[in-house]
Amino acid sequence: MDQYLPYVEEKDIVVINTKILSLCEGRYISKKDVSSKIDLINKEADYYLQEEAKGFHLTIKNNILVPSAGVKESNVQDGYVLYPKDPFLSASKIWEYLKKKHNLNQVGVLITDSHVTPMRRGVTGIAVAWCGFEALKNYVDKPDLFGKPLR
Repeated sequence: MDQYLPYVEEKDIVVINTKILSLCEGRYISKKDVSSKIDLINKEADYYLQEEAKGFHLTIKNNILVPSAGVKESNVQDGYVLYPKDPFLSASKIWEYLKKKHNLNQVGVLITDSHVTPMRRGVTGIAVAWCGFEALKNYVDKPDLFGKPLR
């Protein structure tokens, strides 16, 4: 990481895409090591719909709606990049490293990915994990209008 991020200053936020994080963590598998992409998606997903929609599968991975469980083959030769195992843990480790290496008190790490919205075209960039700052609005476990905790 040091060669691509030679300096970080106080109050910087370092943004890393899930694909880059996965490659750095060795979350790559050769196509010859899997029986099929669909089997790999089913194995990687926490939950999935069997039906394919416009070239991808709707899946849940780490409590996020992620196309094809985050299994990506774009810009990869003869293999698949898998979704990071624990993006929050990774963000925390990177945050600790940056604080120590650059002698910082306030620095943030943001892990991003593209996100699909069912029944809509295109993708939206989302935060998958973060460390070193509070998320602007986090309503997880807060009650809705009827007192039920949001998930």
